[in-house]
Amino acid sequence: MPDSARTTTPFPLDAYFERIGWEGGRRPDAATLRGVQLAHLRAIPFENLDALGGRAPSLDLADLTAKLVHGRRRGGYCYE
Repeated sequence: MPDSARTTTPFPLDAYFERIGWEGGRRPDAATLRGVQLAHLRAIPFENLDALGGRAPSLDLADLTAKLVHGRRRGGYCYE
């Protein structure tokens, strides 16, 4: 991903927290990190449907956001 994309495409944190059911705080500390990780594991399963279908999963932020957070609401591949 180009450096410009990292700074101009904000991650939809509110939508992500809604997707994983996170209602905890947003303090940047270990307790929040543990809670968000656990909520993510419970809400977004591992899946390899693209790989099984012969498609390489895209690592583009917009594609990942669409797949994992918004409309498609699918699971993630091992490095997504």
